[in-house]
Amino acid sequence: MTHRSPAAAPGEFFSKEGLTAPFCKIDFRVGGIFHNCMRSPEGMDYWSPGVYREIILLERIVYIDSFADEKGNGVPATPECLTLT
Repeated sequence: MTHRSPAAAPGEFFSKEGLTAPFCKIDFRVGGIFHNCMRSPEGMDYWSPGVYREIILLERIVYIDSFADEKGNGVPATPECLTLT
């Protein structure tokens, strides 16, 4: 998966093809949180909060994320690793 800078295009960075991102808050630092919403073409919202665990600029981003409601109340977190190429 390849993305442009999240600061330049948060909706593109956080949403899959066909989805929009009407809400996206990012504190991009180790320990920082993000909270975003992806919306399907049918109008279904998918909320996702998370915490950045490791950031190696231009190389790797490790974060914990989960699905939640709009207030951030969610299910148990899942570790994720995004390798930038």
